Amino acid sequence: MDLFLWLKSCSSQGPVSQEFEATMVLLLAKYGLPLNQEMAADILQTRSPLGKLLYSENIEFKVMAVQGIDSLAYRKVLPNERLDWCYKMVLDALQKDTSSISNDTIYLLYQEIKTVNSLVTLKPLITYSQDILSNLKPLLLLGNFSYTSGTLLSRQSSTDVLSSEDEGTYRISCVYSEGTDSEVSDSECAVPIDLKTRTLCTKIRQQAFQCLGHVIHSMDHKAVFSQWSHFLSPSAIGDSSPSLQTCLLKERSAKVRINITVALTAFLEGTKPLLSAADDRPLSSCSFIPFSHWLGSVIRDLHRTLLLAVSTEDNAKTLLKLLKCVNALLINMPYGRLSEPYQTRVAISVKSLLSHKNADVLVASLSCFTTLLSSSSSVELKEWIKQSPPPSLLSILLEILSPLGEHKVVQIAALQVLGAAAKCHPESISSSVDKVTQVLLSSLDVHELTIHAMRVFEEFWRSCQTQMDILPLEKMCTIWGYLLKGSLSQHLQGTCPPLLSAGCELMATIGSVIFETLEQPLSMFILSVMLGLSKHDVAGVQASAIRTLGIYVQFPVLQDDVAFILDTLHAVCMHVRTKDVQVRLQAAWSLGNLCDIVKCREEVLTPPMFAQLVDACLVCSKDQDSVRVNGIRGLGHLLSSLSEKHLGISGPKIKPCLDTLSKTILSGSSKVRWNACHAAANALKSPLLMSRFSVEAVISALTKSLYGSKNFK
Repeated sequence: MDLFLWLKSCSSQGPVSQEFEATMVLLLAKYGLPLNQEMAADILQTRSPLGKLLYSENIEFKVMAVQGIDSLAYRKVLPNERLDWCYKMVLDALQKDTSSISNDTIYLLYQEIKTVNSLVTLKPLITYSQDILSNLKPLLLLGNFSYTSGTLLSRQSSTDVLSSEDEGTYRISCVYSEGTDSEVSDSECAVPIDLKTRTLCTKIRQQAFQCLGHVIHSMDHKAVFSQWSHFLSPSAIGDSSPSLQTCLLKERSAKVRINITVALTAFLEGTKPLLSAADDRPLSSCSFIPFSHWLGSVIRDLHRTLLLAVSTEDNAKTLLKLLKCVNALLINMPYGRLSEPYQTRVAISVKSLLSHKNADVLVASLSCFTTLLSSSSSVELKEWIKQSPPPSLLSILLEILSPLGEHKVVQIAALQVLGAAAKCHPESISSSVDKVTQVLLSSLDVHELTIHAMRVFEEFWRSCQTQMDILPLEKMCTIWGYLLKGSLSQHLQGTCPPLLSAGCELMATIGSVIFETLEQPLSMFILSVMLGLSKHDVAGVQASAIRTLGIYVQFPVLQDDVAFILDTLHAVCMHVRTKDVQVRLQAAWSLGNLCDIVKCREEVLTPPMFAQLVDACLVCSKDQDSVRVNGIRGLGHLLSSLSEKHLGISGPKIKPCLDTLSKTILSGSSKVRWNACHAAANALKSPLLMSRFSVEAVISALTKSLYGSKNFK
């Protein structure tokens, strides 16, 4: 603090040398003296030493000034009110220096782009995003001789620094403005340059691509999409404005390739709705290229570039970033609208990496397959999964999972791929179901893999319920017997909430046909465990157990079990008033199922039960929309089964039920209103309701909705 005041007083007493001002800047900003935002604000005044140095003609002083701003940004002591000034000053200097690049200004250029990067990392200002992007463009290939071979890089005629990193020969290449014919060859005007200049060129490209990624991450998705034509449009070798794809393929520094890939990933994230217009079919005429076909050409070039880069990359860290970029590509591409089999090409390329020695690369490769299998309905991909050359994808996954206990992160990723295959391509598992079952049952005994193995079983059984020809019934019953008599029953009686929740979700997929084949002790065990878990202390376990009970009440074999119906009723009604919205949502859904089941069973629907169900439905109908839907659905079922014996206890509650229906028909979301109309239709089927109660409000609400609602459904 004393040194800061002394330096400040020296500056204010009279003119001082720029050397002294530069020393002050470096002492205060770079070398770690304690600063706060008030001190930083004094340093950044226009008439302060830092402000003067930025306007200096001396390159060394300008470097010190830029370093000062960079240090203040890195130490996060830049005051917000001076941030705009810092952006403007550094960007003006960067624009000026990129127009005439020389050996003398290379280090200054590096410090300027590094400072812009620090400012963007500290606090990106949307106002300057376009200026930053336009200044970055000339720097993306600075010194990359493998791309240009003497073509124009800068905005004006200048001497540009290029490098040839593979052979160790470095030179400055004479670059001419567009339209200039030169009789001097590139080799004749080449002069050796030192290693330091070559290294600085690489660092400038590294900082430029890193800054590009930061700026794109800070922009809105629509604003990012508007930049696709500037950075992702397919370019030919030698173009003065190359695409990121070309930069990636021609870049020889692994660190720079990492930053290019991160920037590409930022361009791809969140663009799925915007890419739906893409069309990659060949054009019959080239006189005009529609936007949809241009977008298709970008998508084609992105796949070509990334798959080529993946197949040729030998640096593990770069390969990891490339696979994450491929994953972002798979998530956002509208493959259903594209004609070429891009997904199959990705699968073939990524499959070759499933034997990679690096665990992180292996996990990223498996994550790509998880995304690919989860989002794909491509006929070509299904054929590839069935007929891919050995070893098949399934055999590779089983091989990864066979030595349990090693590389658990990799095995978790393999289980996630199996889960995606079980959900979207169950036929690929059914052919080797015995081997898969054996591996999954073994995985249930490994603590880190248990929950993931449960999810694979859950997805597979859910697929079996929708496609009954996947496995014979006997085989399914046998596998369920192994599950229930094995470690699954122990996990259902354990104390780990995530495992209990996953166990409940797995038990919800057992299906009524298989449940009926179970021995009575096993079926009683399942029901008692689910009822017990519905009272668990953890909300997530409660929600999963309540949902499972809501499925079980629909099983024909359990609909005549009065004791089970009553126990489920008490569990559901207890949770419609809980604080956790997820528990209330599952309780309301189960309540709607319960009302649908009991409406036709007079021996089960006693007056006390009817009153309890009506109260629970009225509570749900006053909740948020996701809960209201099922409360209203339950009211419609109950009113349709109204009888004389119910009027004793529930008679006064019928009018509030009708009022709730009429109000909900006219208000709320479209889904809520549709369910209210459907519930009203059920209620009006009751002769007792029509003869003993006024339903004019409900009919009036239906008529108004018929004429006034814009929603067709």
